[in-house]
Amino acid sequence: MKIIPVEYKCLIELEEIEKVSAGGILLPESAKETAAYRQEVGTLLACGSRAFEDWGVGNIPKIGDRILINKYSGATIQLSVGARMTLRLVNDKDITAILEEDDG
Repeated sequence: MKIIPVEYKCLIELEEIEKVSAGGILLPESAKETAAYRQEVGTLLACGSRAFEDWGVGNIPKIGDRILINKYSGATIQLSVGARMTLRLVNDKDITAILEEDDG
């Protein structure tokens, strides 16, 4: 199956992140839903033809970028073709940051 976003939609592959505190302690379910965890990390897989056209200048995500998105935005898609994948189809405005590796 191929998923092709339309208009302002973006397809994101979510990363599975286990919520663990800095000390290595597994957090209970209630703590996972705090404000600090209301964002999700993923990789931008595809964009609709009109995505980012009204962003103007500045940092615009590109296919392959690791990004941060609002946790409760868009539609979640579960795929089990080979390995299990969690995808999210969101509006371009739901992307809140581009994540870059720190070279230093």
